[in-house]
Amino acid sequence: SAATPYAPEYGNHVEAGWRMRGAGNRWDLGATVFHTRLRDQQVVVIGAGGASLVSNAGRSHSEGVELNAALRPTAGLELRGCAGWVRAQYDDYVKGGEDFAGRQFPNTPRHSFGLALNWKPADGWETGVSVRRVGSSALYPDSTVTNAAYTLVDAHVSFRAGRWTLGLYGKNLGDTKYLVRALDARTVVAGAPRTLGVRASVDF
Repeated sequence: SAATPYAPEYGNHVEAGWRMRGAGNRWDLGATVFHTRLRDQQVVVIGAGGASLVSNAGRSHSEGVELNAALRPTAGLELRGCAGWVRAQYDDYVKGGEDFAGRQFPNTPRHSFGLALNWKPADGWETGVSVRRVGSSALYPDSTVTNAAYTLVDAHVSFRAGRWTLGLYGKNLGDTKYLVRALDARTVVAGAPRTLGVRASVDF
């Protein structure tokens, strides 16, 4: 706001990747590494009365690696996996008399990984299930509140006939309890609970 001015954010980013694919597209592998350095990173904080404000972290950095792989043993069957690790920390940031140097950015888990299986058993049919594990992290914007590690399971099935597709889906089938935001220790926002639904679409 006009009463709380903040500086622009500057950054330098370096990224390198590697990809390999097997004969007949039966499998593929990939990896990416990255490193970012930020100056005057814009950080959202909670001000008086619960208002969201922006402050600047003097220096910060992030670095990590992302891995992914896919296997297609038969036509219509695909297994995918992914994993990631990231260290995203403040190097020079003091706010309200508290030193945040060395702390991980909020809502940035140190690690995560997942598996997904998709199967097309017959013409027009498709079904799949995925499992994702997300590591613990401090919550945004009150980084003193921690969200424990959690696992999400999703699934879907659909049938396509001509231009029409009709499907059923389920998200967070285990009804895992997790948080996505915290204004303070007593005011938190929960993630979506178990959700079941129907989808219909048409191609024009």
